[in-house]
Amino acid sequence: MPTDLKPVLSALDAVIFDMDGVIIDSEPLHERTATMVFTAHGMAVPADLFEAYKGRTDREIVHFMIDNHASRPLDAEALLQERRLLYESYIDELLPVPDVLPFISTIAGSHPLALTTSASRQNQQLAFRKFDLDRYFDVVITSDDITRPKPDPQPYLVTAERLHVDPSRCVVFEDSTNGVRSALAAGCQVIAITTSFDAAALRAAGAVHIASGFAEIREWLLGG
Repeated sequence: MPTDLKPVLSALDAVIFDMDGVIIDSEPLHERTATMVFTAHGMAVPADLFEAYKGRTDREIVHFMIDNHASRPLDAEALLQERRLLYESYIDELLPVPDVLPFISTIAGSHPLALTTSASRQNQQLAFRKFDLDRYFDVVITSDDITRPKPDPQPYLVTAERLHVDPSRCVVFEDSTNGVRSALAAGCQVIAITTSFDAAALRAAGAVHIASGFAEIREWLLGG
């Protein structure tokens, strides 16, 4: 057990969560609905597309596909809306990451919580309504709030600014290599979980503290 993490919460001013792959197990649903939309418009989806774009925005993925795999002109905003509506139609299939909801409930009373996600505001609100998360979070930053997405540090810098705390006094829970790079570049402390990338990839992105999930993190930070 990494004993240096035991006192980390008491020494911090805020806790920041990514959403997809950290709070909600949404990556399979994102991949399925995006593939359905791209295929319907005649675009073949590269095998490594979603691995390469984990932690990036829907808009970045759509523009990449249009620029590189569309055989005719397509409207990116129309494709984004089509994908969002399709994702929303499958929302009943969305599940939380194991053990995360009790963890959030436990720490919410002692620290300000923030969300920093590459998802759209629409998708964030869908997830928050489904799992009754609004009551826990003091600040929410989505792709609609920033101009330079992860791995740029801007998302976490904006989050810390709105929390009125120094980034170095925030701990971030991330699952993607782009998210880890973003949080570290902003000066935050990072705990990475292996829900989307393996430990070697997260370590290569700069993560020092890596856990299999929130049961393990609870042991590290809260002692059980």
